[in-house]
Amino acid sequence: MSLTKKGVPPVRESLRQRPIVAGSVVLNISLMSVAIGGALFWAIAARIASRENLGQVAALSTSINFLVLLSAGALLPFVVRFGAGSTRVERALHNRVLVFAAFAAGTAALLMAFICSTTNAETFRPIESLSGAITFAVVAIGSAFVVLMEARFLSQKRYRWIVVRSILTSVFSVGLVAVYGKGCSPLALFIATSGVTAVSGLLVWLASDFGDKDKFALSPLPIVRNEIVRYLSVTWTGSLLGKSEMTFFPLLVAIKVGSAEYAKFFIAWNIATITFVVVQNPSFALLADGGRTSPIEKQTRLALVLGTTLSAVMIVLSLTSTPLVHRVFGEAYIESAKVLQVVIFGSIFIAVYSVAIAVVQILDLSIAILGLPLLQTAGIYLPLVFMPHVTIVKAALALLIGVTIAGGCGASIIIALRGRLHAHLVAHSDLGH
Repeated sequence: MSLTKKGVPPVRESLRQRPIVAGSVVLNISLMSVAIGGALFWAIAARIASRENLGQVAALSTSINFLVLLSAGALLPFVVRFGAGSTRVERALHNRVLVFAAFAAGTAALLMAFICSTTNAETFRPIESLSGAITFAVVAIGSAFVVLMEARFLSQKRYRWIVVRSILTSVFSVGLVAVYGKGCSPLALFIATSGVTAVSGLLVWLASDFGDKDKFALSPLPIVRNEIVRYLSVTWTGSLLGKSEMTFFPLLVAIKVGSAEYAKFFIAWNIATITFVVVQNPSFALLADGGRTSPIEKQTRLALVLGTTLSAVMIVLSLTSTPLVHRVFGEAYIESAKVLQVVIFGSIFIAVYSVAIAVVQILDLSIAILGLPLLQTAGIYLPLVFMPHVTIVKAALALLIGVTIAGGCGASIIIALRGRLHAHLVAHSDLGH
């Protein structure tokens, strides 16, 4: 094999020069393994559990996604900007974020278990006991670790950790549910799906950088603390608002329609979420690199092309496969296909919106970081407020309205920022200096 002048294989060197493509490919390989494993898991679970029990498991998994957003997901822009490097300062900052996220996720999970099991016992019955609540909290902590560690790996271009973890998680999750029999408890199913992921997060945290003397460092912190606090407060709020359609939205639907109806919604939502993540992966790769290896204007165009192309492909695949939904999961889930047919069209707007958010976070434009998510949130939830009776199909329409508004505004912002994108240069400075 021929090598470059630095001894790096040409293919690998090409991927380093195009981190948007490389990062998107890795994230989508990881996602596809999770998607295939998830499809097998829910197909088996739908056959061995009642709709009520399956709805309870789905509600718990949705709740974990919401808790992870609160504790870790909204911190991703902050991690890739300040805490993804290899210096002791950056390592200490990342460890502080891990400690905060673990505490926040565990505490919020215990609080949610108490509130939801007392106010909506039918849907959240599996976590009304002390053991169920503790299990729920541990799963939330481990899931937060997964998100923050994979953000670090993506920024460092350590792609094998991401792919291997995803594949092994899917294999173990499907294998565990395959040995279950009819009548297994919802909590056992929850452990087989979200619990396995949580354990993988804790194991990856312990195993990665095993010999690094700074692995558990908590000090010193960067001297640019004022910049960190300001950026963190803005991006955390913006990310929390912007990702609500992935997390709080399905949780709200679960509360409003009940566990039996939510089981039908969740089957469609699970498929749609995969599409949404696929089309957002180029924007996350854009954020992780942030113009370090090539001009951000070029990276933005590439992320838009990748995101919208992936969206078109996923829409065609989803629409052609919707007749299979009720065949795989049973006649009781035939309405899931209608929900999927509505929400899937939102993926193209989510792709554009995600690129716009990544751009304004890189350029540190506070008004846009907060304004775009607020528009999306209002677009989704205002229709839900004025709907006389919320059904799973009406909820899907509300989501489509919100992401359409956000995508259109995101496209306008990208066009308006073309001049700044062309002039943007990334400063390569150590946080500790």
